[in-house]
Amino acid sequence: MSQHLLPLPTRQNMLILFRKHLFWFSFIFIYLINTTTLAQPPPFFHHICVNTPTYTLNTPYQRNLDTVGSGPLDYTH
Repeated sequence: MSQHLLPLPTRQNMLILFRKHLFWFSFIFIYLINTTTLAQPPPFFHHICVNTPTYTLNTPYQRNLDTVGSGPLDYTH
């Protein structure tokens, strides 16, 4: 003599429950993917390099650069 407090789930009720859970899972999944994507930095397209010296003028470093730059493998534009 076992009495069920709740009615046994029918096939239709199980399908409704599955769809409800699938909807919420999809909603949460899309939300998490979207927030993760928005947290990423923007894509790197290009960098503009300013061709100005960042070293002190009239130093041994500049003279060495001038010496190397005046050689046969000068690749400056």
